[in-house]
Amino acid sequence: MVLLPGMDGTGELFAPFLEILGQDVVARVIDYPRDEPMDYDQLTEFVLQRVPNDDQLVILGESFGGPLAVRVADRLGARVAALILCCTFLRNPTPRWAPLMKVAAMFPLNRLPGFAVNHVLLSGLNDSALIRSIQRATASVRSRVLARRLKAVTRLDVSALLAKLTAPVMCIEGTNDNLVAPGTATEVQMLVPSAHTVFIDGPHCVLQVAPKVCVEQIGRFLHALDDN
Repeated sequence: MVLLPGMDGTGELFAPFLEILGQDVVARVIDYPRDEPMDYDQLTEFVLQRVPNDDQLVILGESFGGPLAVRVADRLGARVAALILCCTFLRNPTPRWAPLMKVAAMFPLNRLPGFAVNHVLLSGLNDSALIRSIQRATASVRSRVLARRLKAVTRLDVSALLAKLTAPVMCIEGTNDNLVAPGTATEVQMLVPSAHTVFIDGPHCVLQVAPKVCVEQIGRFLHALDDN
């Protein structure tokens, strides 16, 4: 399983998920450069150079990493056994905020205040340990790198790429996601009628808040593919 992280790109926030996943699954987290600004085109090439040579890969993309996972899956073709999209989007999830996002890119994005992390990413759960983990991961990335990624989101649309994929697709959405507006799962289902959709009680960071449920749901999805 290849895991592509969200906006921070460090992969550190996958820790709770990986702990539950255990050693039965060989997982590789591909973290993005922390000091080199890259857009989706550049990150796609970066990831492809680091993907294992195995023929059957499961690719999981979380949030910002979701569109990247679609792009990588498109390039890998038949090598992809399944694509898992978690709390993500296919195009700019907040098009009306595009001008604001460009302004936000001018500020130190690697210094996220705790109240903003709690409200936007955790939907008010007040998990102080997780808030600190998110802040640490984000602080380790240069602000201009995060600004480049934020700008890349405003120009994004991978819906056509997803529609032509032949790999099985799973879409996970948090029922209380304050960052990505609901609707991605519906759009994925329209583009890929066979897609398996799961709604999990939790915020945008559902892999971190409910890792056990996520692992169970992913396991059922993958086992069903084996049975078929």
